[in-house]
Amino acid sequence: SDMHIAFEAESHEAMLAWQAHIGGSGKTCLGPVDHDFVQSVYMYDPNGIQVEITCKSDRYVEIMSEDAARAHQQIRDLTASTRSEKEHLFGSQALDYQGR
Repeated sequence: SDMHIAFEAESHEAMLAWQAHIGGSGKTCLGPVDHDFVQSVYMYDPNGIQVEITCKSDRYVEIMSEDAARAHQQIRDLTASTRSEKEHLFGSQALDYQGR
């Protein structure tokens, strides 16, 4: 979905109330979908833009903290795993240039 907008509901119950309201107006509102850190329901507006209503899970802060602690190492690992292919395509000088 290239075009997407998300709104955060204040609680799981509020998200489900929005889903019921949207469904009651004749629109299809799918979900909830459990993304682990959030749950979401989805619909499309009349222009075909995906609209998401989401709420944080009970473990949201814990999950985000764990992800943040791993993020820098994951980026370093990805950079290392793709380095040789990028050197082949662009050369090491281009990869190491940082606007200086």
